[in-house]
Amino acid sequence: MNGPIRAIRAIILGNAALAAKLATPAALGGGFAVRPGSTAIDDRPPYVLLWKIDDRPVEGLTGPTVLREAIVQVESYSPNKSEAAAIAAAILSAVQSFGRGNADDVWVASITERDSNSREEPDPLGGETLLAVEQTDFRMFYRDNNPPTL
Repeated sequence: MNGPIRAIRAIILGNAALAAKLATPAALGGGFAVRPGSTAIDDRPPYVLLWKIDDRPVEGLTGPTVLREAIVQVESYSPNKSEAAAIAAAILSAVQSFGRGNADDVWVASITERDSNSREEPDPLGGETLLAVEQTDFRMFYRDNNPPTL
């Protein structure tokens, strides 16, 4: 996972209530239903998907700085709208409470809500069930203390 995704995931899972709500049953491999990219074939809602929309260096007056600016889209999926909205609100609260600091070896200088919306999508497991989706975009300035290497 890249820096912005790791940081947001760490902030979400740092909230005990959210971590408990998004825990995956041991029968399905354990862990947490918070991950980058699209759903897995065995995903059961509620779950949260993280998408990196943009990631670029921050330019100062004398050139590039050590900071980067990223936009991360966080999507909360649930069978009902109120649960999806509650998860999204808890994520927003966790992000606002975090402020700045280290999250999974990523130093976050600032993180703010940029945009949000609601929609419905078909359940990827099939059937005629629709899932409620609450989407929030976050803008963050960060420095990855452990960048990926080749």
